[in-house]
Amino acid sequence: MDYEQIKYETRDGILTITLNRPDKLNAFNDELVGALSDALNRFDTDDEAQIAILQGSGRAFSSGADVQQRQLRSREEFLKLGGPQGRGTHSADLLTKAVNWKPVIAAPHGYVLGLSVGIVLECDLIVAEEGTRFQVTETSRGLGASKYWGLMHFRGGGAFTMEAALTGRFFTAEEAFRANLINRVAPKGKTMEVARGLADEVLRNPPPSEIGRAHV
Repeated sequence: MDYEQIKYETRDGILTITLNRPDKLNAFNDELVGALSDALNRFDTDDEAQIAILQGSGRAFSSGADVQQRQLRSREEFLKLGGPQGRGTHSADLLTKAVNWKPVIAAPHGYVLGLSVGIVLECDLIVAEEGTRFQVTETSRGLGASKYWGLMHFRGGGAFTMEAALTGRFFTAEEAFRANLINRVAPKGKTMEVARGLADEVLRNPPPSEIGRAHV
């Protein structure tokens, strides 16, 4: 695991995973995707952690994909890799490989743009700081937003889902809460406090993985 790109800290059964590229607004380059994948794989079999909280360091949760890294790739690399992301670093795979199902809470603040919108929406629970701004940046770049539309629709976003995906406009944590896309809106500077409170509520129950094994 790249401990420069990711921080992995466990306390009282709760794991905190922190995206740690604050100078780049936690933009996802291949290395950060790989480090987050390693952290989630470690969490999957970590007996000390039953629930995880995913946050970003610095001024934003994440500005999305590291476009600069991808623009520097040659056409030959694009063809060889089958796309802009490096081999084995596709962000769509991050939250789909667990063997022992454990909940992940996203705790975004500041900005959640592009690729990181998908990562947040794929988490089980979402606690966003008030004023957090989300944007499906793929829309304005002509890359399509079907994945984001699907994730928001799955969460029950209704008509708001189509508007956010097709216009690509910014929307706030407050709007997302009213559209049932997120679970809680936290006061400024209290996101992790609220997220840990929600994690504590979850931990009062038997571990979901234990429940699953009991019925096998």
